[in-house]
Amino acid sequence: LTCLRRLDLLHRNHAMSKDTCGAPVGESLRPPVPYPAPCFDDVFVNAALAHDPSLQEVLSDPAVCALRVQDLTGLLDRVGKEMAAYCKDHRLDQCFRHVCLRAPCPWDHKCCRFVTLPDSKGPLQALVGNMHLIVFRYIKPWTLSCQLSYAGALLADRKGRQLRGDVASFRTEVLGIRRQAP
Repeated sequence: LTCLRRLDLLHRNHAMSKDTCGAPVGESLRPPVPYPAPCFDDVFVNAALAHDPSLQEVLSDPAVCALRVQDLTGLLDRVGKEMAAYCKDHRLDQCFRHVCLRAPCPWDHKCCRFVTLPDSKGPLQALVGNMHLIVFRYIKPWTLSCQLSYAGALLADRKGRQLRGDVASFRTEVLGIRRQAP
């Protein structure tokens, strides 16, 4: 199944009766650390794509997009604390699935394959915060809606913010319109 389809099935399963780790619906289980927001804003990504439709094609080619060192350090700063807490509550089985050590498990596993402890296979290893985990818990869920690579989403976000700045300065300098406070 595609990641999007798996997410849809997980959410439907949870809405029907229980989530896939056995937590009854309505039970307020919260992970010890909140899930971080993406390093880009869908509003700015969509604004950039709407302003320049050819940008979608360009950004769909990962070879054209590049991550900067500050993008990677910003990503780690954003997810590091939550990822460490998630790793503490999970192990990895021989099928490379995340094994929940808490029952019921309070974590949203996003696009990761996971099982409960009794359903795990073979000896368990520590779950390490590596790029596999970052891609399946953060990058894929964050980029599903815009259908871009992470680098593409960051570039579109920067372009969208630039457009917003251009519009704001145009409105202020040329038209004399200032944004009203809500």
